Amino acid sequence: MMGYHIIPEKELIIEFYGGGPTISEMFEFVGVIKSDKAYNNRFNVLADISEITLTPNMKNIVNYIDFLKQTDEVVNTKKMALITNSPQTVVIGTMFMEFSKELPLIINVFSTFEAAINWLDISGFSHKDYLRIVSEIKRANKNKY
Repeated sequence: MMGYHIIPEKELIIEFYGGGPTISEMFEFVGVIKSDKAYNNRFNVLADISEITLTPNMKNIVNYIDFLKQTDEVVNTKKMALITNSPQTVVIGTMFMEFSKELPLIINVFSTFEAAINWLDISGFSHKDYLRIVSEIKRANKNKY
């Protein structure tokens, strides 16, 4: 399951990933986000990968990064904070961070919302706001992807 929420006034895109999305679903998801009228490729990204159940797979991560390299409308100089909560998701986040050095993204991996939002330098956005948005994403995307 994947979903997102754009907060234009914070110049922030929240992405949530759960379960075991396939690489083709990830490619499709990028298209869905960039087609949103509120999308701006300069907005920072807070990506919660804490509920991904995939085994870390270097080939898929490299394929995804190669796809992003070809997608100018998505990649621009911005920050991306990845929220993790298990050794498995830390490995996925760290692999993504390491293999994406050619992208104009500044990526960091965090185990807490507070650390991620501080690094992104977003003020006036609480953990409660974040949890509400993630809950809405999960509800709205229960049967998607």
